[in-house]
Amino acid sequence: MSAGTDKDHYMQDTGEKRCVALLQEEAEMRGISIDFSSTDKHRICNDYARERGIEEEFSKSIYNRNLYEAKPYILDALTSKFPNCSFGFTDVEKENRDIAKKGDFLVHVRGEEHNLDISVSLKNHKTSIDSVQLKSGTWISFLVSLFFKQTGTGKYLNHITGEQFLSRDKQDRNTAFVDAGLECIVPCLEFADQVQQEIKAFYASDPQAKYWDDVSAKWKKDCQQYSTQMLDLIAETFGTIDTTIIKDNVLKSAGLTTDEEILLIGRNGKTLFSLIDERYAALLNELKHDETTLQVKKNKKNLVFSFTNNQKTIIEIDIPFTLQKNGAWYLSATKYSGVIYHPKEKIHLSYGERRPKKSNEIATSINMRLNLKKARIVV
Repeated sequence: MSAGTDKDHYMQDTGEKRCVALLQEEAEMRGISIDFSSTDKHRICNDYARERGIEEEFSKSIYNRNLYEAKPYILDALTSKFPNCSFGFTDVEKENRDIAKKGDFLVHVRGEEHNLDISVSLKNHKTSIDSVQLKSGTWISFLVSLFFKQTGTGKYLNHITGEQFLSRDKQDRNTAFVDAGLECIVPCLEFADQVQQEIKAFYASDPQAKYWDDVSAKWKKDCQQYSTQMLDLIAETFGTIDTTIIKDNVLKSAGLTTDEEILLIGRNGKTLFSLIDERYAALLNELKHDETTLQVKKNKKNLVFSFTNNQKTIIEIDIPFTLQKNGAWYLSATKYSGVIYHPKEKIHLSYGERRPKKSNEIATSINMRLNLKKARIVV
């Protein structure tokens, strides 16, 4: 479930809160819970969804059904991995995001031999779990995260000086790349800055872009043109650097490390839990092997990170480049005539009219995607 719009984000957050409540409930029913907090967790989830107007929609959604069908398997997996232990579950998505972690909730494991708090990233899919989105962001955040450790939202560590910098601070950011001997990346950053400035200036401010119907064709053209230019520049630049310096950061950005676990849930409750999945564990071990190398190449509209070992391709991560509207024009599910009041914008809007506040979120965009079926992790 991806957070492309406000509602998508609310549905995702509700799913995380419901997952925690259901797992807590299942642990209580089995007599293996650390505490009895499932009622409170369900109430928090229901209140969150009700306040955002999605309570009924979420309750009828496949995302909710997936969680109900998957919860017995998840508890079976935990009790198999940690016998004779008690379990608890805490929603920490916001707290983890603020410290640059991917986990949406913690699994607390308590027993004579275990006292663990395991960070888990939840990916709840409408269809199959054959392919998973590993990360999303802007062109700038993507590039910076490849070379520098992220310390918080938009914050990175200059490992040469020991000082932190913000990715939006162009001078400090570019200086960090120069300090690290990576001045060759600066033109990529500056082009990404230029594109961001140009699309914001036109689509968020120009009177010609007030209505979506007037700019939809141009938007499509700009997505293709800007993305192609960015990909060409990155592919050329990365051909001149030693990719071993970004291998670990690529894996961390993609969540393909043992630092945090991933829980994938798809249609009919089909589940992959990295904590107990042997094929997934084997994949991670192979990826971090010293003899596994990273190649960066371009494939149509995508950048591709290809990991190989002994001339065998282990996985390929696809990274499409595009522009993200982020709900900049009001395109409700049902087309209407006249105007209606938009409570968040606090103005009346015609169908397809630009939202003054939301249009400021127009941005460049990347997604990192991994085909798990192709990687022989999902069968």
